[in-house]
Amino acid sequence: MNQSNQATGIEQQEARATFQASVQPWLMACFSEMIAGDREERNHRFLEEALELVQACGCTASEAHQLVDYVYGRPVGELHQEVGGVMVTLAALCLANDADMHVAGWVELNRIWGKVEAIRAKQAAKPKHSPLPEVATTLPKGVDAVHSDDEAVDRFSALMKAKLAAAQAKGRGGWDDPTQCSTDVLRQLLYEHVAKGDPVDVANFCMMLAHYGASTALSADQGGDATEKG
Repeated sequence: MNQSNQATGIEQQEARATFQASVQPWLMACFSEMIAGDREERNHRFLEEALELVQACGCTASEAHQLVDYVYGRPVGELHQEVGGVMVTLAALCLANDADMHVAGWVELNRIWGKVEAIRAKQAAKPKHSPLPEVATTLPKGVDAVHSDDEAVDRFSALMKAKLAAAQAKGRGGWDDPTQCSTDVLRQLLYEHVAKGDPVDVANFCMMLAHYGASTALSADQGGDATEKG
C-alpha cells in the first residue's frame, strides 16, 4: 500500500472512530438495544430525515414520489455501495448548498443529546407496525391530499429553510435572541431586502418578525408612520 492510500485509510478509520461511534451512545440513551439495532426502524428514520433534507433544499412531494417509483422499479443495490453513494451525494448536496456536512452532523448530535427524554416519549407514542414516526392526521373528506396552494407553500418554505441553513453554515444567527437582534433591526433589514429584490430573503425577515408578533411597519425613529399598522 502506498503512502497516499495509507493516509486515506487512516483518515477513514479516524472518521469511523469519531462521528459514527459517537452516535452509538446517543442511540442507547434514547432507545433499547433492540430498537437501536432494528434495521427496519433505522431504514424508516433515515428515509424520513433524507426526505426532510431534500424538502429543505426545494424538492417537491411530486418529485419525491416520482423518484420512489423510479428507484423501486430498478434492481436492489448492494448495501456498502449504496452507503458510499449516500455519502458522496450528501457531500455534493452540501457543497451545492454551501453547507459543511461534518459540522452539521456534530451540531445536530449535540442538539439531540438535549432531547433524549422527548425522543423517548415520541418513540413510546409511535404507532405500532407503521413506518410513520407519529399518527398521521386524517384530512377532511373532499380535501385533496396535496393542493397546489400547499405544494407552493411547501416549496417556498423549503427555499426559506435552505437560505437560513446557508446563513447558519456561515456563522450567522441570533435573530431569535432579542438581546442580539431587536425587532427594529429586523424591520430595517426587511426593507433593505425588499429593495434588493429576493422574495425568499424578504419572507425570512417577515417570519422573524412574526415570531415576535411584531409589525412590519417601520417605527417613527426609522422614518415610518408610528400610527401605521403592518
